[in-house]
Amino acid sequence: MEPVPITTKGFGTMSLTGTATPQPLDKSVATLKHVKDTYGVKFLDCGEFYQFNPEFHNLKLAKIFCEQEQDKDIVICVKGAFKVPSMVPDASPENLNKCIDETISYFKDLKVKPKIIYEAARVDKNYTVEDVTSRIYERVKAGDIDGVALSEVSAESIKKAASVAPISAIEVEFSLFSEDILKNGVLAEASKHQIPILAYSPVGRGLLTNYAAEHPDYLSTLSEHDFKRTYDWFQPGNFEKNKGRLTALYNFAKSKNLTLERLALSYLESLSGLENFLGIPKVTKIIPIPSGSTPEKVDRNYKGLVKLSREDVVAVNKILEEHPVYGVRYNAHASALLNG
Repeated sequence: MEPVPITTKGFGTMSLTGTATPQPLDKSVATLKHVKDTYGVKFLDCGEFYQFNPEFHNLKLAKIFCEQEQDKDIVICVKGAFKVPSMVPDASPENLNKCIDETISYFKDLKVKPKIIYEAARVDKNYTVEDVTSRIYERVKAGDIDGVALSEVSAESIKKAASVAPISAIEVEFSLFSEDILKNGVLAEASKHQIPILAYSPVGRGLLTNYAAEHPDYLSTLSEHDFKRTYDWFQPGNFEKNKGRLTALYNFAKSKNLTLERLALSYLESLSGLENFLGIPKVTKIIPIPSGSTPEKVDRNYKGLVKLSREDVVAVNKILEEHPVYGVRYNAHASALLNG
């Protein structure tokens, strides 16, 4: 069996349902229709746990959208087997199969079903990567789902997973504020197998935006319930130091007549297929999965993306080298679940 091909740009759906006060589902469906009709996006990144209120269940949103579109080329990648609110993975055989069953229950009665890629969110270290991957792949072979993806894995875990199943995608954080995969072997190993990278948080959780760069009081504009307030990058002291990288990237974007958002996304897309890059013979496909709750926010991320030259990529990498990031990606607690 072959991996599920991902042939279009991607879209992350977490911001549509995974907030304390999500917008009505019909507005979110309209946003998904806008991103599909305007930018040809048919790949959605979803999650079983992307909601606080079951009325706004992320997979309910995906179901309504797929039911409305009736497009056999829509592909959804669903993260699951993750316990909320304890925020720990549970890839036990019982829970994994239960979660896959729950996922497919949303789509089983649709006249035209999407292709479903399933990934266990983060790595549950109580089980081997080979065992978890094999269990998901058994459901692929049974015809229940269409593909297997990996979440926040190390290079060694990619190698192990790829030895037991065809892997359709690897979801990891990758942005101009989180370039770990360039250095830790993940991009190199994914490229060896030509497994696409799903780059989540590609605009650095809102940090890689013109708004953040142009507002010295950016931290004070965050609501008291904003998750960013718990992340290291945004802590007083770290944030002021991180402005060095933010400002340098903003100025480079301006020199190319780009917004910072468009530079951030264009950079990731421009790495796809690059040859002889950082010792990698040919970089695998990079698929940023930005989000946006409204058509206006979607347009800020998707409109006007460009193909950067190799010289531009090198210049951006030089900025990253000269301006280190202060603070870990999330915080000390969440770091234990990364690079598994």
